[in-house]
Amino acid sequence: MLADHHAMLDKISLFADLSPEELGEVKKILKKGEFRRGDIIFREGDLSRDLFVLISGTVEITVRDLSMTPKLVSTFRAGDFFGEMSIIDPTTPRSSTAKAVQNCQVLVVPYEEYEKLMHGEQPLSRSLKDKIMRALSARMREATKKAVNFLTPAPTPNGKVLVIASPRGGAGRTTLATVLASILSKESNRKVLVIDLDVFFGDSTFLFGVYSDQSVTRLAHEANPGPISQERFFGGLTRPEENLYVAPAAKNILAAEAPTSADLSALVRLAREHFDYIVIDSEAGISEVIVTAIEVSDHTFFLIDRADFLNIKNSVRYFHALSRFDFPESKISIFLTKVGNDVKPESLPKLQKYHVAGVLPDVQVLMGEYGKTLYHLAPGHPYCSFVRQIVTGVLKERVHRDQGDKKLLSRLFTAPPPEAPAVGLLRTSSSETSLDTPPLEITEANLGVLLRDVRRRFLDGFKEEALAKVRQLLFFCPDSAGLFQVMGEILAHDGNVSEAVIVLKIALSIDPENHIALGTLGHITSDRPVMERALALIRGKLGGSERFPDMANDLGRICLQLGDAKGAIQAFRNALAQNPHYREARINLGIALGENRQFEEAVRELSVIDQKSVRVWYLIGCYHHVAGRFPEAFQAFQRAAEIKPDYADLMSRMEKIRSYLQRIETLIEMHRENLSVNEAYPDLHFNLANLYLLIGKKDEAMLELMEAVKLKPNYHEAKQRLTSLEREMKAATA
Repeated sequence: MLADHHAMLDKISLFADLSPEELGEVKKILKKGEFRRGDIIFREGDLSRDLFVLISGTVEITVRDLSMTPKLVSTFRAGDFFGEMSIIDPTTPRSSTAKAVQNCQVLVVPYEEYEKLMHGEQPLSRSLKDKIMRALSARMREATKKAVNFLTPAPTPNGKVLVIASPRGGAGRTTLATVLASILSKESNRKVLVIDLDVFFGDSTFLFGVYSDQSVTRLAHEANPGPISQERFFGGLTRPEENLYVAPAAKNILAAEAPTSADLSALVRLAREHFDYIVIDSEAGISEVIVTAIEVSDHTFFLIDRADFLNIKNSVRYFHALSRFDFPESKISIFLTKVGNDVKPESLPKLQKYHVAGVLPDVQVLMGEYGKTLYHLAPGHPYCSFVRQIVTGVLKERVHRDQGDKKLLSRLFTAPPPEAPAVGLLRTSSSETSLDTPPLEITEANLGVLLRDVRRRFLDGFKEEALAKVRQLLFFCPDSAGLFQVMGEILAHDGNVSEAVIVLKIALSIDPENHIALGTLGHITSDRPVMERALALIRGKLGGSERFPDMANDLGRICLQLGDAKGAIQAFRNALAQNPHYREARINLGIALGENRQFEEAVRELSVIDQKSVRVWYLIGCYHHVAGRFPEAFQAFQRAAEIKPDYADLMSRMEKIRSYLQRIETLIEMHRENLSVNEAYPDLHFNLANLYLLIGKKDEAMLELMEAVKLKPNYHEAKQRLTSLEREMKAATA
C-alpha cells in the first residue's frame, strides 16, 4: 500500500523537481498515517515538527486573528503538503491548526529523518536540500500573501454563527431560535440572519410570516463556489423586520431538499460578511449537514426533552457520536426543556464531557401562529427573560427593552448588564452568585487620574489597551462625558467612524460644552461649521488668556482639525511655555510642525521627549522619511519596532526603506568597481559622495568630495556640496 502512494510522489509540487535518485532517498524516510474526520493533526502552539503530504481526504488550516478568532487560511486536498514551517523554522511552535474535515491518508516526513537526509555530506544531500527549500520558499510567498488578509481583522462585520440543535423533534429548537433572533435584532440592535435548515417543515419560516419562492438550499448552492453579487444574496433572503432577515425553507414540502455541507459552509462564510449574528435553526438528529453547521458555528445550543425517556437514550447516543469530533466545551451549551421549575442546575446530568447549562422555562399556554413568534406574542414571558440571560451571559451582549438611541451603545461593550430574574435556571459559578453589595463608585478626582492614564496609553500608541480601560471605567462612571469623549477619539483614530459618531454624541448629550468631543465629531463628519463652533467654544473658555496649558493644548488640537497648522503650533508653544514637561502638548507640537512641513523642527521637538513611546519613534521616523533622511528614518522605526512591532504600518515602512538602502548599496558597489579602473574621474567621486549621503555615511562622502575637488580644482558643484557638508557636520558636533 505504501508503495502505491510512493508512485504519486513525483506529481506533488514539493518533490516535482527531484531526480529519480533523490526521490528514492525521500521515499526511504516516509511513514504512513491516517486521520479520521474531526481529528486534529496538530494545533497552533504545538512543538511537533513533522511535515505531511496528503494522499486522500481534506485538511483545513486555521489561524487565530488579532481578536483570537479562528480563521480558515487554506484547504488542502490530495497531492498537497502542509506543516512546512516546521522544516523552515524548527525552533518555533506551530503557527496554525490542521484539522481533518474528511477521513485522510497522509505520508509523514519525520523531522529527525529529514534533517539527517538534508544535512549529509554527499552532493546528493545538498542538491536535494536546495530543491526542496525552493519549493518551500514558493509556498511561503503564497502563504505570506494570505496571512495579510487572515491575520488582519476584516473591515466588514465578522458575524457570529449560533446553531440550535436537538436529538429529536419537539424539544423547542424553533422557539429558541426565533426568540433569540428577535432579542438580538430588537433589543441588542444586531443585524441577524435566521437560516431555516429544517427544510421539510420550516417552522422558523412559518413563525416569521415568510412565504417566499426563494429557499435556503437554492441560495446556498449558488454561494458554492460563488461568487454571487450582494444584490442576489439579499434577493434570496426575506426581511420580515428591520434588522432581521430569513433564509427560508422551501414553501413546497415536495421540493424540499437539504443543502450540502459544502453549500452550507459557503453560505455561512458569505453571511458572516453582512450580519452580526447568523442563527441556524437545524433539523432534528445528526447528519453531515448538522455536523458541518456545528463546526462552522461560534456557539451551539443543544436542547433535550428530559421528560421523554426515549429522548434521554437518544441524547446519550447523540452526544457520544458528537464527542468524537472534539468540539470544545466552551462552544457548547446544553439546555433541558419540559422539566418544570423545581430542578437545580447543579443536579443536572453530564452528557459525555458537556455539562448541562440550565433549564428552559415551560411554554404551555401560548401557541405559535403564522407571523407571530413567542417574542411577538409575549415579550415579557419568562421564556423570553431567560433567553435575555443567554444573550447577556453567554453571548456577552447588552439588551435594552426600550428602543431608544441608547441601545446603539450595545455594540461598544462586552460585559452584560444586570438582568431581571427568569423562571428558568441558568448554571452559574459560585463567584457569579447574586449578592447584595454596595455600589462601587469612582470619585471625580480619581477618575481624572485614570482618564489621564487612558490618554497616555492612547497617545503612546496602545489604542487597544486604552479602549479596554475606557470600557471598564464606563461601567463605574456611565455618565462621564470625558470617558465617552476619549472613547470617541480612539474609535475615530481606528477608523470606526459610525461608532465614534454615536459615542461622541453621547458625550455631548452629557456635556454640550465638551469642545474636544464637538471638534472631533465635526472633523470625522467633515462638518466645518461644527468644528468652528468647537473653536469658538474653547476660545470663549480661555477668555483671551492662554494661561491654562490644558486649554491651550485643546485649542491647538481644534486648530489642527481645522487645518490651521500655524495657529496650532502657536497654541502648543503657549502650552509648553507654561509647562515645559507637558508631554501631550510636545507630541502635538511635533505633529503640527510636520503638518506644516517643518520636518526638522518636528524631529527636534519629538527628540527631546524622555522615554519615547512607539508612537513618538514612529513619528520621528516618518518625518525623517519624508525629509529624505532614510538611514535616520530606519533607525527610528527600528526603535519603534522594539516596543510594538505591529504598530500601524511600521513593518511595511521598514521594508520599503530596507529595500531602498539595499539598492543604494548596490549602486555604491558599482561605482567602487568603476573607480578601481578609472580613479581619475571626478564625476564618479562626486556621484559616489551623493550615494554615501543618501545612506547617512557623511565621513565617506566628505572623502569622495575632497577627492573630486583635488582631481578638478574648479569643480564648483563638488566645492559647494563639500562646504555645505562641513558646515552641517560642525553644527552637529556643536
